[in-house]
Amino acid sequence: MRLAVGIPTGCEPTVVTFTARDLAGKESQCTSTIEFNAEPSALIELPQVAPVVGNPISFKSEFSGGCGPFEVNWFIIGPVAPEFIGNGTGTIRLPKGFPLPGKYTVFVGLKDAKGCNSFHSLEMEAKRLRSGDVNGDETVNTPDLVLLIQVILGHVPLGDVPRVAPSADIDGDGFINIADLIRLIQIISGQA
Repeated sequence: MRLAVGIPTGCEPTVVTFTARDLAGKESQCTSTIEFNAEPSALIELPQVAPVVGNPISFKSEFSGGCGPFEVNWFIIGPVAPEFIGNGTGTIRLPKGFPLPGKYTVFVGLKDAKGCNSFHSLEMEAKRLRSGDVNGDETVNTPDLVLLIQVILGHVPLGDVPRVAPSADIDGDGFINIADLIRLIQIISGQA
C-alpha cells in the first residue's frame, strides 16, 4: 500500500480522515486506521580511514524503520577479537584498533520493541604499515620524510594524521622525534 504524503506512520496505529467534495459542494468523509509495520534496518557506514593495526578506529551504524526503543549489539570476527567500547549504541570505537593484520567482519544487530531483527556486516582488512611509512601509502619514500619533519616540528598534529603513530616511531622507543627522522633518512637512502 502506498501512503499519501503527509500521512504520519509509526509504531502506533494512525487514524486518517479523508474528505472529498463534489462539484455541488457536498462533502463526504471516510475514516480509516492505518498500521505501518516497517522492519528495522541497520547499515554500517564505512570508516573515514582504512584500518591499520594498532590505530584507533570507529564504526557507526544508521538505523531506519522498526519501532523503538532498540536493542543494539555489535560483534567482530577476525584473527583476534579486538576490544571495543560502545556496545548498545549506534557507534563503537576500537581504542587500540585491530590487534593483528588480517580480514575482519564487523556486525551490528538491531532488535526493535516488537521483536523484529536486522543485521548488517562489513568486511575489512587491517594492514600493518611498514616502519617509516608515515603517510600510509604503503611505500617508504620522500613524502614520508616530509610528513615526519612536519609532525616533529608541530606543523601537523599527530591527531591529524591518524595512521602516523605506529609507523612514524621508527626506532620503537615510544616517541616520535629526531631519532626517528635520522633512521628514516637511513632507510630511504639505503643505509639501513
